Amino acid sequence: MGAPRTAAGHTAAKLKSTLLAKLGGENDEELLRSVQLCDRFLNSCNNTDAGLAVLKDEVRKILAGKDAKTRRSKKVIVTHTSPRATSNPGTPKPARPESVGSTSAPSTPPWMLPAIRMQGRAHISDANPYHQIARNLAGAEMTDDQIRKHNKALRMQKTRELLDGQMKEVAAQRAAEVEALRQAKEDSDRQIRQHWELTMAERKAGYEHAMGIRKQNEAQLSESKRRQAEARARAERESAVERARSEEEKRRAEAERVARKREQEEEMRRAAEENRARLQLKMEERQREQDENMRIARQQIQMAEEKEAKRLADLQSMRDKMLATYRAAGGEARELDLAAKAAADAERAERQAAEYARKQDEDLRRRKLEAKER
Repeated sequence: MGAPRTAAGHTAAKLKSTLLAKLGGENDEELLRSVQLCDRFLNSCNNTDAGLAVLKDEVRKILAGKDAKTRRSKKVIVTHTSPRATSNPGTPKPARPESVGSTSAPSTPPWMLPAIRMQGRAHISDANPYHQIARNLAGAEMTDDQIRKHNKALRMQKTRELLDGQMKEVAAQRAAEVEALRQAKEDSDRQIRQHWELTMAERKAGYEHAMGIRKQNEAQLSESKRRQAEARARAERESAVERARSEEEKRRAEAERVARKREQEEEMRRAAEENRARLQLKMEERQREQDENMRIARQQIQMAEEKEAKRLADLQSMRDKMLATYRAAGGEARELDLAAKAAADAERAERQAAEYARKQDEDLRRRKLEAKER
């Protein structure tokens, strides 16, 4: 198993997937070259950020080179037949390549007749040289679409060949892995079989050795039985004494365990009572803080309401004074303007009061949240 893939390796793998998804267009050759660069980078040991930067630069250059190629002139093969080849009119002379642009027609050699005259004479007979010249010219004038289709077919063929080669490599690698697994299984089976044979041989040797000393043991059996009987009686006496001592130790240990458990339970009870008392004190202190915060908030709200009421009263008084002044100075005609302006002032005052009340509500909610968090 190889080393774990780095972050640069994952980026290169994503770049490869993106390039493979773009296959099937006019730039398959450049995309395949870029995919091969990504494969070499992933299979190498230089899966670093510096290597990734070099890989991106090379892929960018390859794809930029494709755009430069599309601006070059396309080359087509134009077949010209000299009109002087009258000895064998049915056999045209070898073709000669002519370089033409993607939008320009093939150049006409000095010795060739005009196209309209050749087309007119080409219909006289299929065996005359003018018919052969016209047919060769018609076959050589490939359109841009035909050239693109031809190039695309070549790229698709190269793509299939490359993918077939990669599939063959993957199949060969898989076959090698299967063969390695089979060989490893055979080695494991052989080791198990050898271990089993060695174990059986050791058991057989042990059995034969045991059978060899069996006769010696039978000769000593009677003496051994006598000694065992004496040892058994002595062991029973010692065991009785040991059991008595063990039972006494068990009773003592059980008494100590019960006392220790009772002491632990008492300590746990005292600790629980102390914790409950501390928790109760904290809850009471927090409740007092919350009550104080609520009192302060209500006091602030009351002060804000009183301030707002005073502001509205002052505003109404000022509006009444202004209305009286306008009526005294301008008469009934200016009272209408004053009423409209007073309505606008009242609306603006209501908006300001609503905004102030909203801010007070937000401040109250914020204080409540802070009190709860404390």
